Amino acid sequence: MSSDRPFVSVIIPVYNDFDRLKLCLSALENQTYPADRYEVLVVDNGSKDDVSPVISNYAHVRSLKEEKTGSYSARNRGITEARGEIFSFTDSDCLPALNWLSEGVNALIAAADCGLIAGRIDVFWRPNQTPTAVELYDAVRGLHQKSYVNAHGFGATANVFTWRKVMDAVGPFDTELRSCGDMEWGQRVGGKGYRIVYCDAAVVAHPARTSFGELGGKMRRVAGGLATLKKKSRIAKGNGSAAGAGLQALNDILRDARVKRHRDKAKVLGVAMYVELVKIAERIRLMLGGEPLR
Repeated sequence: MSSDRPFVSVIIPVYNDFDRLKLCLSALENQTYPADRYEVLVVDNGSKDDVSPVISNYAHVRSLKEEKTGSYSARNRGITEARGEIFSFTDSDCLPALNWLSEGVNALIAAADCGLIAGRIDVFWRPNQTPTAVELYDAVRGLHQKSYVNAHGFGATANVFTWRKVMDAVGPFDTELRSCGDMEWGQRVGGKGYRIVYCDAAVVAHPARTSFGELGGKMRRVAGGLATLKKKSRIAKGNGSAAGAGLQALNDILRDARVKRHRDKAKVLGVAMYVELVKIAERIRLMLGGEPLR
């Protein structure tokens, strides 16, 4: 019976991303999870247009507004309005598989003392087009959820499930962070003694970034998040050295079957060098008193 299944609140922050939001909501509308046992909360974080017309055709969805800038502020707003026993998080540009909710909830229930389920994130590039070097890099290096769980003790909020009682015990996301808030929160969950579990069966697809501007913006936000954590003396575990990260990137690119031609490997390695330079430049800018990016 559907009444035996826990009620789930899916929380999605959005900022001027309505076209991809529609695709996300369509995927969520057709979940295999019982239709009367979940809701979708779209939290508008200062978009230039009204999100209400976008969600009007979706039965499970209601919208909220959060004026404070930042996706973690938006997620916290969703948490305060959510009705679910379980909270699940994804992003407006993600495409959840049709069994995403069912698999994530099953994994959360099955794992004893579980505080967080981190589901698989498949990065894809634009269909029917030859991927750019940036897309190849992002597919190879982006959103390795299993590694996040095993090496760093967190799950990216593009695909995370948790219990309401865990959120109550651990507290909400840190709204001072523009990036890395999922890492900081996940490590707080682990610090309270809860298990952090990877679930390969709960899948969302995430588009690869297509341009140097998109990728550089992401890297600058991550650098800002880590800098804020350092100021708070909450250094995320398992980050390692810049040299170690560079060697890992090199190994991933050379070994990944999706980057077959030597010419493509060289291009992707060039993107990896760009990424490292962007991170160094942003760390210097922040050290000189610059503000973290949105």
